[in-house]
Amino acid sequence: DGKLPEDICKEKNPPGKTSQKSKKSKDANLVKGKLKVKVVGALDLRGDDNGTSDPYAKLKIEGQKGEIQTKSIAKKTSVKWDHEGEFNIVLKEGETLWPIIADIYDSDRLGDDFLGRAEIDLNGVKSTPLTCIDQTISLVDKKKV
Repeated sequence: DGKLPEDICKEKNPPGKTSQKSKKSKDANLVKGKLKVKVVGALDLRGDDNGTSDPYAKLKIEGQKGEIQTKSIAKKTSVKWDHEGEFNIVLKEGETLWPIIADIYDSDRLGDDFLGRAEIDLNGVKSTPLTCIDQTISLVDKKKV
């Protein structure tokens, strides 16, 4: 319907909430935790020569291992992924968590085209359980397909 949910933080177990308390590890001065993320969708993406894209998203956090990737949805410029994933976070005590980088691509047989990037600031996430950030973020660094 072209709209994304506005009350995702009101869900019983909403994504974007830490799934457990951060814990100090046995390694001196390290803090470990999990960050649960839900990629809801994207609106008004740029199309190719046919006016559509096959978009998917890749999320990563600089300095952390792993990434989250949605599936590609064929022939759409507005998509709803509702994809959930988790990052295992390891930080030195007092270290700041970098933003989540969400790169959006158009899946193509001859190579995927970059559609744009969004950065999700994690300053609002606290090292306590059940912190939630619900944001709509515009793509930056858009390039022509």
